[in-house]
Amino acid sequence: MFSKPSNDCSEIPKFTSFRPKPPEPSKAPVKKRRPRRSPPAQEEAEIVSHESKQVDDLASGFIVDKVGDLKNVEYGSVHSYSVPLHRLSGGGAVLGRETRFKAERQVSNGRRDLLFRSQEQVLEVITPDRSEARVNNEAELNSDFISLKSSRGRKRKRPGEYRGFWAAGTSSQGSENDESTDRRPDELGSENENQLPDSDPAQLALKRNAELAAIVDQNQSDVGAWIDLINYQDLMASRGSRKITNAERRSTADIKLSMYEKAATKIEKNHPGRPGLLLGMMKEGEMLWDAKKVEERWKFLLGGNPETLELWEKYIDFRQSDASTFEYNDIRSMFVDCITLSRTTLYQSMRQKQDIQQPLFITLYLILRSTRFMQDCGYSENAIAVWKALLHFNCIMRHSGPPGDQKALSDLGEFWDSEQARIGDLSETPKVDPSPLPIDPVEPFTSWAVAEAEADRNNLPARTTDDVMEDDPYRVILFSDIEDWMVQLNVDNELEAMALLNGFLLFCGLPPMPSDQQWQDYYRDPFLRPIGPKTFEASSKSPFAFQLPAFANSPRTSMGDGEKWFSQWTSALPLADWKYETLRKLFDADFGGETFGSYFLALESVIHPNKSRSTAKAAIKHHPTSLRLYALHAMQTCRQKGIAEGSKVFEAVLGVASSKTELNSSGVLVQSWVEELLLLGDYRAAAERISIYFSGASAELMASIQAKVSSTVPSCFSASASSTVSFLLYAVESQSTDSSQVQSLAPIDEIVAHASLALYREYLTPTSSSPNLAKALEAFTTISKLFASESTLEPFHQTLALLLHHHIQSQPSYKPSTIRSALSYSSNLFPQNPLFQSLLALHSNSFEDRLRDAVQSALASEGLTPFQPKSGLITSTFTIHRELTRPVPSHTAVHAAFERALHADVGPARRSVGVWVAYVRLLMNERVATRTREVFFRALRAVPWAKRVYMLAFEMGEVLDRREMEGVWRLMGDKQLRLRVDLEDVLEDG
Repeated sequence: MFSKPSNDCSEIPKFTSFRPKPPEPSKAPVKKRRPRRSPPAQEEAEIVSHESKQVDDLASGFIVDKVGDLKNVEYGSVHSYSVPLHRLSGGGAVLGRETRFKAERQVSNGRRDLLFRSQEQVLEVITPDRSEARVNNEAELNSDFISLKSSRGRKRKRPGEYRGFWAAGTSSQGSENDESTDRRPDELGSENENQLPDSDPAQLALKRNAELAAIVDQNQSDVGAWIDLINYQDLMASRGSRKITNAERRSTADIKLSMYEKAATKIEKNHPGRPGLLLGMMKEGEMLWDAKKVEERWKFLLGGNPETLELWEKYIDFRQSDASTFEYNDIRSMFVDCITLSRTTLYQSMRQKQDIQQPLFITLYLILRSTRFMQDCGYSENAIAVWKALLHFNCIMRHSGPPGDQKALSDLGEFWDSEQARIGDLSETPKVDPSPLPIDPVEPFTSWAVAEAEADRNNLPARTTDDVMEDDPYRVILFSDIEDWMVQLNVDNELEAMALLNGFLLFCGLPPMPSDQQWQDYYRDPFLRPIGPKTFEASSKSPFAFQLPAFANSPRTSMGDGEKWFSQWTSALPLADWKYETLRKLFDADFGGETFGSYFLALESVIHPNKSRSTAKAAIKHHPTSLRLYALHAMQTCRQKGIAEGSKVFEAVLGVASSKTELNSSGVLVQSWVEELLLLGDYRAAAERISIYFSGASAELMASIQAKVSSTVPSCFSASASSTVSFLLYAVESQSTDSSQVQSLAPIDEIVAHASLALYREYLTPTSSSPNLAKALEAFTTISKLFASESTLEPFHQTLALLLHHHIQSQPSYKPSTIRSALSYSSNLFPQNPLFQSLLALHSNSFEDRLRDAVQSALASEGLTPFQPKSGLITSTFTIHRELTRPVPSHTAVHAAFERALHADVGPARRSVGVWVAYVRLLMNERVATRTREVFFRALRAVPWAKRVYMLAFEMGEVLDRREMEGVWRLMGDKQLRLRVDLEDVLEDG
């Protein structure tokens, strides 16, 4: 029954304890045999096999690390144990140079430290040291062997060692017995210790810091010395080019903060440099304090410095741009608090008969900034209602009571709530809002975006009698909603009237009147300047088609059509009906006087050319002695009926002016006439008008100014045309920079007109058969040196640009280098004026091929100082525009221009809603999903108040899925932006 046991060992159970011990290795010595040499073919095959195996092993040992070590960023360098040991080859030779060039490394603390910092490396030209190869004595010469030991009793220099930094500057042909040439510092005796240069960067930094501290101690009221000392702390922390850690950065901020606080106590409150110290203190404090303390310190500074506009601007920027804490109601309350504080300061200055210019600008700036913020968040009705009530309060009602009169404010409230027609209303009949578009349940977000955009068109404030949507509480604006923005001004004062008008013009997107340079700066503010989609359109190749003009005000640009010359109205058109009706109402009431009358007349000639003649007659009826209005009327006639009819108007006006002895105000009129003749090519008639002007009007003007100027007239001024203009400029600029004193001598536009006519006279010199551009440029250089202010110099440069462009178009031969040189001079002096950039791009082949940062290259050799040193919004948008309008646009160049403009820290357009929208749309059209997504969310963080940016998400169906679109929609609700069409019910049903 049972089978015989088998001899197979596999059936025997195995246990670990029964395993036999392995045999001990033999301790007998093993002879190493020398391997036989393989045949050549076999050896080559083995080598190839071995090399391929090594390559495979190496390849398998490497990994791709896409994250990296975050500690490298924190500590500023790679971990020392992660760096493999290595040795430089080449004996210090410099790659690409001759062998006699050697790289010298810096010596610190008696050691040769191998540093890779370019500013700490020294290149020294040396010759091969032949002294070591040369036999030094006769004993070695007669020996029959070569000694391997150095006769100098020192260590032989290895090939990898470098000559020390201390040897720099010594003779390359040094003595053979010079023992100190190649010695280390520790080998040098103490007698040479004082001869070693102090090359340690830490020691140099400490020394420089001590010098700056000593300067501050000597004069603690020197703001510049404080700023130099504080800024030097960053270099102390970085020790050159090393990246500092976060802990070091916070420590440096703490040191700088204490310095700023100490400096603020030493500087007087009214010192012009004090705001810069306060802003620097808050910048460092934001790194150390929590949000609550930062807010408290801002309020403390604003309460103690309510007249400092820079603090108001930065505080609002800080609050409005904080994406993590941004909510509409919080920022709105902040604006109300700021306006209340500044209005109190303004009323106090009015009662005490003090200078009100600065508090007036601060108050109107806050009102303008807040209403622009409301509009960007979608609350257009509230923003428009503020300006309607403000203009009615000050321009129509015109209460003469004391500042802050409560009765005047209550009267305004009664009017507003009485449902009467308000300024700018198109009709008094009740309005009916259209029903919102339906929402598709299948594509809810796309259809909702269309319905929301359609509802946004009804942005005018409604009245209680209007038929509006019941579930929209923001359509009807009551007086209690806008009462906090009301301020009572004395519009009989020209300063207050012009400030109010300029604020409203900027809100409408129109250029300000030429009354104050500060409003021109506001026109370039990225928070205030709206940028539409036409700015970056590449449809037009005209050099005058840039849709974001920022020119100096002149009759030529105000009457420009955008086809033959630049127009200052291109970015503001088409103008909304309510804006036009409001401006028309102010014009009919003669609010703003002659200045606003000429402004509206120029705007009317562009918007409604058929009505411009009747508008001109109405303006002249209000101001019959204004030659500026006559000049605009004559230019309109030239455009509509030809130069013959226009010349009749010019002659008639000059005849009236001559009979009334008002020749000192005819410069603008004559300049306009001469330019019309010049552009038509009638040089003879233009030269005659200039000659008649300087023989009569200039003499009268010179006599009137000579009677007002108390100083003696320099002997260099003669009766010639150029000298007359030179004397005029000398008389004005030598008095004072106060605008009132300058205006008492001659208006700014008259000064520019006289200088321009002198330039045209040199160009149309009768001694030459053709126009003489060289002589005109020489006169331009002479006259422009006498200008001391931007308000007079910039329009004079625009006159030269007009002359240069005309010369190129009309003359068969010219020197392109001369044109480019003149335009480059103007471009670098006024980098924010796109007129010079456009002409330079038009008349320069290199610009047409590749425009790269043209406005940022200054002519340092000529010592130019730009009047507008900031490379701001206008400059960056113009660069983008030129890249897009090149014959063959480069995607890389366009993206680089956008990235420079929108850089997170220094981008001049990083707070511009229009530029962000244009960049996202550009990427959407290029169908770059990853990049589009990244830039879109960057835009949300940079401009968290902009509803236009959020709405782009619902056009990105190929980039964002439905869940992400819903997240963006809910984020708009969390940020309390205005949503007109309800979507919640559709999402719940879906």
